[in-house]
Amino acid sequence: MSTKVKIVKTAQQIETLESFFQKGMTSYGRDNVNGLKLLDEAVKETGLTETIVKEWIRNKKKAPSKKKTEKVNERNPRGYDLFKSKWLTDNPNSSLREANIAWKELVDEEKLDFNKRASEIEEVNFHDKPVEWQKKKISLTRKKILDL
Repeated sequence: MSTKVKIVKTAQQIETLESFFQKGMTSYGRDNVNGLKLLDEAVKETGLTETIVKEWIRNKKKAPSKKKTEKVNERNPRGYDLFKSKWLTDNPNSSLREANIAWKELVDEEKLDFNKRASEIEEVNFHDKPVEWQKKKISLTRKKILDL
C-alpha cells in the first residue's frame, strides 16, 4: 500500500502557482504547448517537482467538495421509539430483535403510556434550530411542493 506524503507549499509558492494558473497553466497535455511552457516555468520558479505542480493543477481544477449537512428528522418520536430506547439502555447486551419482541409482548395499557409520553415531547421551534438545518428543511419542502 502506497502512502502519500503531503507536501506543504509556502504562501509564496501557492501565490506563484495561482498566477501561472491565471496565465493559462490549466492543463499540461502534449498538445497544450503554452501550458507546458508555463508548467516548466512554474517548476523552476517554485522549486517544486513537476509531479507536485501537476497534482496542484488537478486539485485546483476539481470542483469544491460539498459539506455534509445535518440530517433533517421529519417525524416526532413514537411510543415504540421511547420503549426501544429505554429497553436498550436497561439491557445493553440485548439486540433490537429482542426489543421488538418485548414491545409486542407489552400490554396495550403500557403501549398507550409510551405513546402518550411520546406525544408530549415537543419538537424544537424551527427558528431555534441551526441555520443549516433550516436551509435543508426549506429545500426539502420546496422539493416536495415541486413534485406535486
